[in-house]
Amino acid sequence: MAADGRAVECVDIRTGSLFEYRAQHLLSSGAIDESWVPDTSNCCLGSPEGIREHVIPDGQGGSYAAWVHSQRDEPDIFLQRFNDCGEVAPGWPPGGRAVCTAPESQYNLDACSDGQGGVLLAWQDFRDGHSSTVYLQRITGDGNPVAGWPEGGMVPAPGGREQAAPHVATDGAGGGVVFWQERDGTGLALRVQRITGDGSVASGWPQAGVTLVPGSQRVGGMNVQEDATGRLTVVWSSSPDLSTLQLAGLDVGAAPAGDWTATATTLSSGAVLISDATMAPAADGGLLVGWSETAGGQTALKLVRLAPGGALAAGWPATGATVVDSSASLSAPAMLPDGSGGATLAWEDQRSLQGGIYAQHVLGDGAVDSLWSTNGVPVATGSPSKFAPMLGPDGSGGAIVTWSDAASQEVDQPPPDTPPDTTQLPGPIRIQPIP
Repeated sequence: MAADGRAVECVDIRTGSLFEYRAQHLLSSGAIDESWVPDTSNCCLGSPEGIREHVIPDGQGGSYAAWVHSQRDEPDIFLQRFNDCGEVAPGWPPGGRAVCTAPESQYNLDACSDGQGGVLLAWQDFRDGHSSTVYLQRITGDGNPVAGWPEGGMVPAPGGREQAAPHVATDGAGGGVVFWQERDGTGLALRVQRITGDGSVASGWPQAGVTLVPGSQRVGGMNVQEDATGRLTVVWSSSPDLSTLQLAGLDVGAAPAGDWTATATTLSSGAVLISDATMAPAADGGLLVGWSETAGGQTALKLVRLAPGGALAAGWPATGATVVDSSASLSAPAMLPDGSGGATLAWEDQRSLQGGIYAQHVLGDGAVDSLWSTNGVPVATGSPSKFAPMLGPDGSGGAIVTWSDAASQEVDQPPPDTPPDTTQLPGPIRIQPIP
């Protein structure tokens, strides 16, 4: 099969029109399926220009897609709903609903289901013209804010200083738990707030939210994952040079007591740089955590499995299993649990001039699958550069791998509100299959 993979059709979330992207079928043995013919009955949602979008199941076989509309001078937040065939849902406009078009810029979007057929969206907002504030909005299945929620969103923790990089998770009762970074005078702190389904601060939670990690720890990248019990696990990098990766859990029923610094689990420490932390649920109800770390001129991708409750799973090294180790840059890992305690990972790999997408399978005991190439399987290599891999299950223990492509970086961008020219292919894309 060509290094560029197979051409597959996808639905543009902004226009509803079709475009092509590239994908490979990776067998459970680690081999590329040379005879693969993409299943056209499986719809997907994405964009030919590589905008960052979030695709959320609507609980009725369809999906919501949320994105930052960056073709405007001041980026705004939009949302669209699709049925199971990738068609725009009845009552929704072709270009999506504007969630927030406030003055200045809105970006760093995150979104999740509200657990009741709607969507929660959180973003970083500059509408006051001075510093950024985190906003939250809850949208119903017909595209309108839930009663009690203001147009343009609400501020979960008013009065903050330079709030940024929000993550939102459902609280299981129609509301959301919002995490963000906030400057507190000594550095970037990690903070959290719970907002109920009617848009008010949850009982027992302070109006300004709770500091989980103080700014003196200089919090960097952060990720949030819900487990089978509804408990939220947060992983973040910290210390002055982002050389430590830590993890802690949050039960949303009551406000956390405060600083997690002394009680958090340290997954890795001592590297020059730790980044790109990602999480996924494990088959036993635990958690898989992957990340990239650099030390001594080498970059390694690491993976660890935590049992339900947060303890290290039996047989796994405390500092994580090494997926691949290289003198080249390894970044942006994507992860797909294999249902047996292990996972397939795909990542950006700069071992060649143009870079490429490579993949590896780690077994449930933390060992690298002996059927796969020791240094990873080359999924997509060669010019143009490829980046931002994503993984989806193939139903047989393998994976469908997709990626973004640098070719369309040279394509002129259309003027604001002009539908993209989908003949310019392949372009960088972010796709999600409709569940």
